[in-house]
Amino acid sequence: MRWGATSTSITSLTIKDPQAVPTSLTTVLFDLDGTLVDTAPDMAAALNRLLAEQGCEPLPYAQIRPSVSHGSVAMIRVGFGDALDDAEFERLRKRFLVIYENNLVHESKLFDGMALVLDTLESAGLNWGIVTNKPGWLAEPLLQQL
Repeated sequence: MRWGATSTSITSLTIKDPQAVPTSLTTVLFDLDGTLVDTAPDMAAALNRLLAEQGCEPLPYAQIRPSVSHGSVAMIRVGFGDALDDAEFERLRKRFLVIYENNLVHESKLFDGMALVLDTLESAGLNWGIVTNKPGWLAEPLLQQL
């Protein structure tokens, strides 16, 4: 949902039987990072590579993972804290994005069971789509390479 948009209702639905899909349901939307695709390993690797370039020790994956779905700003904050001036922060953020862009799908993959979910939706004649805060110039190649 775009910022400022409102919804009168949000429906959560668990479908155990593909034949039981409500007939009024026409489209299902998924978040990309952390819902449809596990991108955390590649984003964590990009941050640790940036840390190494800056002469810093790598961070444990468990420390990085919770920030992955919050984008590059959160990743830089996890790696370097809040004490950076704006220019240095932006330089590191841009470098992180270059590293990540060049290593989008080394370990990223659909979460277990998501291929079956998508196949089931398509078999039921439903549309599905992706809603993400990931920039298109990263999201599109990621999806093409999966």
